[in-house]
Amino acid sequence: MKIKPPTGVVDGAGGRGGGGGGVGPEGDVAGFRHALVAWFRGVARDLPWRRSPSPWAVLVSEVMLQQTRVETVVPYFERWMVRFPTPGSLAEADEQEVLRWWQGLGFYRRARALHGIARQLVEHHEGAVPAGVAELHALKGVGPYTAAAVASIAFGEAAGAVDGNVLRVLARLYVDDGDIMTSGVRRRMQQRADRLVAPGAAGDFNQAMMELGATVCTPRRADCGRCPVAEHCGTRRAGLDPLALPVRIDRTKVRRESRPAWIVTAQDTGRHWVVQRPAGGLLGGLWEYPLLADGAALAVPGDHAAVVLDAVRHRFSHIDLTMTPVWIPVPGERDADALTARTLDGDDPGYTQGAWRDADARAALPRSAMMQRLERASRVAVLRA
Repeated sequence: MKIKPPTGVVDGAGGRGGGGGGVGPEGDVAGFRHALVAWFRGVARDLPWRRSPSPWAVLVSEVMLQQTRVETVVPYFERWMVRFPTPGSLAEADEQEVLRWWQGLGFYRRARALHGIARQLVEHHEGAVPAGVAELHALKGVGPYTAAAVASIAFGEAAGAVDGNVLRVLARLYVDDGDIMTSGVRRRMQQRADRLVAPGAAGDFNQAMMELGATVCTPRRADCGRCPVAEHCGTRRAGLDPLALPVRIDRTKVRRESRPAWIVTAQDTGRHWVVQRPAGGLLGGLWEYPLLADGAALAVPGDHAAVVLDAVRHRFSHIDLTMTPVWIPVPGERDADALTARTLDGDDPGYTQGAWRDADARAALPRSAMMQRLERASRVAVLRA
């Protein structure tokens, strides 16, 4: 359903809402900036990257916060900065160690991206984070939002930082019913953010916009009574439902998969057989119990005993995966040669290597949340045996 803005108002960038006519904050940009920044300075959450906003700390926090809630990120950020306090310390680490320190945050491509960024900083910038949006964006792995956020928060550059929270706030401020998943609407929102950002307080302004979207103007609730810039909001002035905005048409097709997961346990050593995913692709480089092909039968070859456990469901952004753990106890590791060989014989997902590992050694491996859920299932299996 389209949201109709007040008659006759057309955005200067070619879309609905905003422009010089009065919808949105552009009729009083100075008042909007002042109210928003003053509010933020009074209510800003106490977050570790705000206490000491070094360029490296800001960069790390922004990468971690992509698609992850603040309260989840805080303990990981604090541990990470103790282990990797500088780009150089991260650049020197091997990938497996990096993935271990990231374990539990998910979206592991971010860990690899940050690792690559650190190496670029050492190689091309003497281990320092560059100050400008253009230089930051030139780093492989740094997108336009991250570049603007770091440049504004760490260095004060007047660049608008537009993440999901800011997109929502801008759509409501400007009564913009364009699909925020399209590049044209995103460009329009970026232009608005660049016009609004406060020179001399760019970092606080951008963080205030993010804070507003995270705590007041949220996806499921628009607390207009607490909003410091409610008088500048086109949606509120027009008497429209803010929860109808932004418009997001998600065209991602979710694929459903069903895979058996073999939990092969050597009873003489207590060790489990685990395999490593290939470096590229989903969960690349992480260790897990072997997953068979989508739709594979649960039957185990040979005369091995097996216990089929309750299914475990795990949702990725584009895959709805149902795993059926099959616990296979074998007398000794050599008794499982045929089983272990089968887990490495195939190209889906194409495991690169496998190993027998006890509980402590498995805990030291970089593992996905999916692997840890199957680990818990295996403990249940042992209790049942």
